[in-house]
Formats: sequence, C-alpha cells, structure tokens
Amino acid sequence: VSVNVYHALFSLLRIRNPADYVHVQAKALNGGFNGMLIPGRALQRGVLVGRRSRVHPGASFDPPVLIGSHCRVGAGSLLGPGTVISDHVILDENVSIHRSVVLGHTFVGSNIEIRDSIVMRNWVFRVPESLSVYLGDELILGDLSKRSLAKKGEFLFNRILASLFFLISLPVLVILCL
Repeated sequence: VSVNVYHALFSLLRIRNPADYVHVQAKALNGGFNGMLIPGRALQRGVLVGRRSRVHPGASFDPPVLIGSHCRVGAGSLLGPGTVISDHVILDENVSIHRSVVLGHTFVGSNIEIRDSIVMRNWVFRVPESLSVYLGDELILGDLSKRSLAKKGEFLFNRILASLFFLISLPVLVILCL
C-alpha cells in the first residue's frame, strides 16, 4: 500500500457552524489564505465579478465583495464588506447586503436588507442568533431554479400550442392560396 502526501502552504479551518462558514468566506476575501486565487475580474479594488454577470452602474460596494458568475445586481444596491454572492443570483433594486453569503439560484427582492446571514433560495439563516427563517413570498426571496424550470415548461407549451394552431389553420391557408 502506497501513501501519497502533499504538503500545503496554507492552513485549514474547521467549519463547525454557520458563523464559521461566514467567517471563512470573509477571511478568504480578505486574502487570509496565501496562494488562494479567487476567480473573477476586478470591478474596482476589492470587488471581484464572475463571468457574464451584470452590475448596474448605480450599485455601490464596500470591499471586499465577491460576485459569482451569471449574476445580476440592480440599481441602488449596496454590497458591504465580507459579502459573497454565489453563481446565478439576482439582486433586485436597492438591496443592501453586509457580512453575508447568498448561495446560488437565489432571487433577492427590492429594498431588502441582509446582515450577518446565509441566504439560500427562500431560507435566511441569521448567524448571530442561530435563527432560521423560511420566506414563502417569492417577491422577497425566491428560488431561481424553480423559475427556470417554469420558463422551460412555458416555452415547450407555447411551441406545442403554436404547432397545433398552425396545423389547424393550414387547410384554410391552402384554400386561400388557391
């Protein structure tokens, strides 16, 4: 039996609870792990944005902030220090997020303020209080994966309906052409 060993130039941190998770995310953004490369282009110093993400010019930042790929940040939004936005997230207008992590496929509605939290689709976990809240209102917090599935179903339904109408109206079109 052979054993391969790799000596890493960084230390590992254990994540035992959500507060540790948010802390490790903020530490990574602040350069706390030597040699760690965070993907994204620099929008401004300390603000990294992933591929195909759109950030409204009216949005403002208090670095360090990381925005993942395929995200949209609305006008008047303020993203504060230690904020991590995962891939496929939509932040509507006037959203304020500080020291929080928003996980993928999440919609955050307009005029929402999030602090010291982990947000995943319709769930908000407040780190200091260890309080978990589910919001059923899709206009406040929503699941984008449901929306994409609904859009695909709507697209398929529209195609089938258009084909059916075309087949029904085809004899009438042929008679009119003759």
